[in-house]
Amino acid sequence: MAAVMLSLTTWAQSAQDFASHFMQGRDNGSNVKCITVGPKMISTMLSSENPSGDTAGLREALEGIKSLRIISGTTEASALRKEAVGLLKRSRRHYSPYKENGKQTYGDCLWTRQIGKRIAELVYVAPENTSKGFVVMDFTGNIDPGFIEGLISKGQQK
Repeated sequence: MAAVMLSLTTWAQSAQDFASHFMQGRDNGSNVKCITVGPKMISTMLSSENPSGDTAGLREALEGIKSLRIISGTTEASALRKEAVGLLKRSRRHYSPYKENGKQTYGDCLWTRQIGKRIAELVYVAPENTSKGFVVMDFTGNIDPGFIEGLISKGQQK
């Protein structure tokens, strides 16, 4: 039984993230680009000196993040956003809209993928803004709800 659980856990952790799924089939000449900030870069960010002295806050915020993938596109922003949200909706078996403390949803902007009670992935689809283009941020790892709440509060301050 333990071997079966280990196998299922390993499979779930290696499941394709949203960014990989969205980028699948797109060629390098596409107007859509994806960059990955991996564990090594995150570790480097956490260990570097921060002139403002906010290294502890950054370290705390990124502690459970394994990787961050950023998808961006400069043209066809509306169509790309519609495609991304549609893919998330069609993948309801894996993704669900994020609800702050089980109450308020954030529409079609914040989505999570859970493994058991643990949030393994957070997908942020930026609201439609054709002047800034299309943006998706895909966080993977062991994501603390406090991290998500921090992102939300930072976004509301702007």
